[in-house]
Amino acid sequence: MLICCIFGFLPLIGLLRKEKPDIVIACLLTIPALTAMIVSRQKILRIVSIQGYPQFLGVDGSIAPLWKKTENSIRKFLWNLIFPFADLVLTMTDRTRRELIKNTKLEPNKVYVVENPVINDHVLSALTSDSPHRWFHGKESVLLGVGRLTKQKGFDILINAISILRKRSMVVKCLI
Repeated sequence: MLICCIFGFLPLIGLLRKEKPDIVIACLLTIPALTAMIVSRQKILRIVSIQGYPQFLGVDGSIAPLWKKTENSIRKFLWNLIFPFADLVLTMTDRTRRELIKNTKLEPNKVYVVENPVINDHVLSALTSDSPHRWFHGKESVLLGVGRLTKQKGFDILINAISILRKRSMVVKCLI
């Protein structure tokens, strides 16, 4: 990831200046992305999405090894330096939101919780209603995969499942 940050930083600044996006949502490598948005001097709505619980919030200083304490101190310093330049910070849980507000200089009115979607009664009832999208007008099953292409997301399993379905002569529309 460090290599991506180093070699991608200047090209990202150039891309932001060329494309002039209205909004950028940064995930995963948020500090270099947000820094590039600042340096580009473009008028951009800067949104940072925190997809997990930041390590520097969850490491107990009394039992963490020295290298981890040092890494977390640097990370917290950078967050306090760079994240106030974000227009919005999105977290997945209220706990992360509370801890970020408590342990950083982020303004509470800039930090929002956007939970992962879940399948509940409302979603299930919507499955029986007609969709206006043309993909849903046939009798084919529709599979949708959303996420980054990493092993932990299991797209290899989804692709294998689609292959099995097609070998069984099932018609499946896929969007990954």
